[in-house]
Amino acid sequence: MISAIRRVIETFALKTFFAEISERDVLAWETILHHLKSACERKDQAAIIQYDLAFHRSLLTRAGVPALVTIWQTIVARIRRHFRHATARYGENLLKIYEEHRRLVEVFRSGNRDAAIKALEKHIW
Repeated sequence: MISAIRRVIETFALKTFFAEISERDVLAWETILHHLKSACERKDQAAIIQYDLAFHRSLLTRAGVPALVTIWQTIVARIRRHFRHATARYGENLLKIYEEHRRLVEVFRSGNRDAAIKALEKHIW
């Protein structure tokens, strides 16, 4: 259920601002990804979760719809717990988490809104 809620609010957020994605947005995501990559290389699960959450929260914040962040805040503890269990599926290849998020930013930059929405929906499982 949490994944379904996330898909709805995060894709709604992305749709809200997609046409206005700027280099400033990309720079913000790349900064988060830099920290996420470092955390993956160190195999620091707490930091991986922190930056994974920061990436997704940034989509909600960027949309400028306060209700989305409010909804996120009510489920973030469950999302964090889900992430703790989900990292196990990556085994030793934690850099795959970083790569998945990097690909999202690439598709966001592509300008193809439908592809971006589908990629985000697929990413949230």
